[in-house]
Amino acid sequence: MILSARIYGGVAGSGWSHSRTLVILAGAACALVIVRAGGLVRAEFCLGKEALRVRVGKHQSELSYELVVSLIYETPFVRRSEWLPALVLIDRFGKRWRVPALLDDGERFVSDLTAAAGRDDLRSFASAHSLPARMAATRARLVWGYAIAAALIAASLLFLAAGSGTAS
Repeated sequence: MILSARIYGGVAGSGWSHSRTLVILAGAACALVIVRAGGLVRAEFCLGKEALRVRVGKHQSELSYELVVSLIYETPFVRRSEWLPALVLIDRFGKRWRVPALLDDGERFVSDLTAAAGRDDLRSFASAHSLPARMAATRARLVWGYAIAAALIAASLLFLAAGSGTAS
């Protein structure tokens, strides 16, 4: 919307053109991708005795601890349309189970997960890759990152308002 208003604001007779509609639809598509990936934030993760239970809305799945091959940490945008940092559990079949790093106590989640699994290989893997420390630091980094992004958007809105005020 900002780009559309900035481009077409000073063009006489442009009104509502096809290219302006295209710019707005492209922005809406990007917003939809971001919101769709954000549904994972509402997921519930429960560490059971034998498996990790994941519930997203009405869908529930289980990942047996025996099937977990490795744990990795992914930063935002490592994969297409994944804007949340996450702890990723990879099972024996190559399926990726994403646990958003926005958990209140991500460090404890990693230690509870490795303790519940009762596997020393996962515990040493998590320790060697500093997964508890990464999960602990994610929330603060994400808050700073999105605060900077919000400041940039606010600055662009001020720039837009200042630009339209001088064109009159």
